[in-house]
Amino acid sequence: MEKKFELTQKRVLPTTVLSAGKCLQIIHRMLAYINKDLASHCDKTVYFSLLLAKESGFDKRFSIVNLLLIALFHSVGFFRFNANDTNFNYFSKDESEQNYIFARYFLNYMTPVSEDSVSMVYFNQDYNKKLMSVIPQIEYTSIVQIASLVSDFYNKNGKIPKNLTKITSIKLNPSYVKLFSELDSKIDFQSVFASDDYLKEIDDFVSRITLDAKDTLKLLKLLVYVLDFKSTSTVTHTINTACYSYSIGLRFGLDEGEINKLFISALLHDVGKVAIPVNILESPNKLNSADMEIMKTHVDYTKKILEKIVDDDICKIACHHHEKLNGSGYPLGLTEKDFSLSDRILTVSDILSALADSRSYKERFSMDEVFQIIEKMVENGELDSSITQKCFEDFGNIKIDCEIPQMLLISDIAKVTTKFVEYQTSLDKEQLL
Repeated sequence: MEKKFELTQKRVLPTTVLSAGKCLQIIHRMLAYINKDLASHCDKTVYFSLLLAKESGFDKRFSIVNLLLIALFHSVGFFRFNANDTNFNYFSKDESEQNYIFARYFLNYMTPVSEDSVSMVYFNQDYNKKLMSVIPQIEYTSIVQIASLVSDFYNKNGKIPKNLTKITSIKLNPSYVKLFSELDSKIDFQSVFASDDYLKEIDDFVSRITLDAKDTLKLLKLLVYVLDFKSTSTVTHTINTACYSYSIGLRFGLDEGEINKLFISALLHDVGKVAIPVNILESPNKLNSADMEIMKTHVDYTKKILEKIVDDDICKIACHHHEKLNGSGYPLGLTEKDFSLSDRILTVSDILSALADSRSYKERFSMDEVFQIIEKMVENGELDSSITQKCFEDFGNIKIDCEIPQMLLISDIAKVTTKFVEYQTSLDKEQLL
């Protein structure tokens, strides 16, 4: 008797095989591929923020994890709207306002930061001691503001500013200005940034972050949403592929652990696409042979992003989705003997989603057309016929099974987009913040 798809959030969106720390490590690597310069700015902002927090005793009053998340994602709007730029003005109100408002909604709905995200509203505003007594989250602003300012100056000039008040028109929190000056006198930041040791410190700190299931789930959704910074269609495809894989896996009797690993592998299978140029990802035409070879490298980038973070079997399942049973796939040219059941399910789910969804270069195929194409691939020895047959026989129920997990994965992403659009079009913007 077939197992029924259990429609509960805990069951539908498993997080047990991917911790909060691992989610953040993967996101961190993805951001570096989207925009290396912007990621470098955020890394140094995190580094300086953690230093200031440690020296000031901030961590005894506020959440150090929330501080890290605010520092890491304070420029998330630049990733979202200006991913291909190389010269950012983080402190120009005209150029950066939408970034920090977007970051406010992003941090509120997509991370455990929640209401501490209000700190982003004041990022480009003068320090106000009286206001901070009413809105204590502004202390996050005070730290990240200085950390971001120093990071930006260092990346542009190759040195630490000696007087923070002279490089910005924004009035900074004097306590943290003084504290940073003291840190600068004790630490040789030139030597710190000459090596990658500070990045290893950040990565080590991130890897040890543990959160409850609800907050870990937020970061899992965030990981999927980062794909949207390069390609909206990739997000939709990823969610559908993961849900198809999960539903089909249950129909083949995979146990809890196997199902969870398959689902996570499917969510991660296209993370390498963040390294592919947008003009190829979103091409309105079918790719030529040269561009197709570039597109194929997304599997290699997926491996680079995932390796040494996720379990080897998750990495393998994620990276085998373009392999075919007859050896005609890529990048390894694996054959039938090399495929696990999870590999076979993800391969079929990936193709099913790709054919049934619209893309930048094509409209969605009808289900009759989808099944005809898949049947031809089975005849060519590319796909497992037992899996495709199960899809043909029960696709209506498979789609119904996927509706709730699809909704759960997309819901917070939709909130960010909706709130940001409301802000942009509202005449009373302050009320929405």
